[in-house]
Amino acid sequence: GSDHAVTVAENGQGYMKLGGNNILAVALSTPGTSNVVELFDFADSTGVISNFRTADLNNPNGQVYGVEFSPGGNKLFATLKGATSQVVEFFIDSIGMPYLMQPPIPPVNEELGAIQVGPDGQIYVAVNGEQFLGTIQANEDTTQVSTFLLNGFGLLGGTNSNLGLPNFIQNI
Repeated sequence: GSDHAVTVAENGQGYMKLGGNNILAVALSTPGTSNVVELFDFADSTGVISNFRTADLNNPNGQVYGVEFSPGGNKLFATLKGATSQVVEFFIDSIGMPYLMQPPIPPVNEELGAIQVGPDGQIYVAVNGEQFLGTIQANEDTTQVSTFLLNGFGLLGGTNSNLGLPNFIQNI
């Protein structure tokens, strides 16, 4: 992969996830220049990572932060956080190459953070400072855009989301 030189805080922030098809995704922001998710194949028997490729969010503004694979492994989602935030969706072809889905999921005026598949198979998105989480209804059909609902899951009264979500292993 590329050098993650931490010249500004955004270079060293963000998530790394392992998908069900042994594809490793790593968020990388270079503010004002690029926002990408680096993808690798991961051999769980040896720990070797190989086959470096890049999923470009095609937006140098903001910061790529959260990354997550759909439960079926056909899609990759990333959050682009900033003054306006967005969930960016890629489909993963049969050889593991990412392709940006069009039309894009529209941006929102909230700050989005981590993305996490829950134990129920639902994809949740942290919405900073709000009393709800966003939800993504992943459409595993690689020709169809998934649905993002900003206030898809209400939190208990008196609790707010921040940028993070609990880390746990969803694939063994």
